[in-house]
Amino acid sequence: MKNILWIVVVSAFLITNAYPGEFIAIAKKTGDDNAFYKSTGPDKKTASKNALEKCYKEFIYVMDENGKMLSKKKAIKYAKKNKWCYVDAVVEQ
Repeated sequence: MKNILWIVVVSAFLITNAYPGEFIAIAKKTGDDNAFYKSTGPDKKTASKNALEKCYKEFIYVMDENGKMLSKKKAIKYAKKNKWCYVDAVVEQ
């Protein structure tokens, strides 16, 4: 009876730890600590990527070095090139 109980306890422990939880990533804008973007994913890389994408989508009105207004697509590309967002933290849920 002890052996069966031991097997059940060990099996339950292995099953719960076999599948890792989701990760939460927080991205912030460079120079603005009050703006943050939270996202989840099955692993650290995916969660970080999703949080950065959310952050970069917020750049609607961006001017380049010449003072020219950029389109939304070019604004996001320009913000990524200049690394205007960064991942502040990634934690497991």
